[in-house]
Amino acid sequence: MTVSAQVSIQVRDQTDSPLADVTLVLTPLFEFEAQEPIDTAVDQINEAFAPRVNVVQAGAAISFPNQDQVRHHVYSFSATKQFDIPLYSGTPSEPIHFDQPGLVVLGCNIHDQMRGYILVTDSPFFGVSDDNGNLEVRLGQPGNYLLSLWHPEQEEQLETIEIEIGPDLEYNSTVQVNTAKLFLPRRGSSSGGYF
Repeated sequence: MTVSAQVSIQVRDQTDSPLADVTLVLTPLFEFEAQEPIDTAVDQINEAFAPRVNVVQAGAAISFPNQDQVRHHVYSFSATKQFDIPLYSGTPSEPIHFDQPGLVVLGCNIHDQMRGYILVTDSPFFGVSDDNGNLEVRLGQPGNYLLSLWHPEQEEQLETIEIEIGPDLEYNSTVQVNTAKLFLPRRGSSSGGYF
């Protein structure tokens, strides 16, 4: 019989407003059955990465379709994964494989305001908060897990905590994440005459 547990978290910022784009990773503190990573895509829409924040399991491949009428040049200098996709429209023929855990920051060499984030984890249990600040992750079994949260504009490192998913198979919590807005230049917007 398959057991399904659920972790539900409501994330709010220091003004008590819902906070989107918070990553949640749950790392089992016990042996568990390995799962195949799921490939995904990060689009470019209206000169922005969509989704802006993504979580994938190590080993996943990500494609970078360009839905805009302008060309983009997607890259990352992050230690976790360095890559460069020169100016293109449409979808590059080869996805990028993310094979080690860590944070990858995405940029566009043409549009400086474009920033995206990919958190690569060894755990298959993760999620990202929606516009209402809601996060839900389903788990395969009860037990003890390390719960870690991250947000691009967090003011300080968020504490990793240990939680126990017991016989009730649910964990519910509200978390506050203090943020500071990042300043991003708009040197390369398409209205600026680049492409």
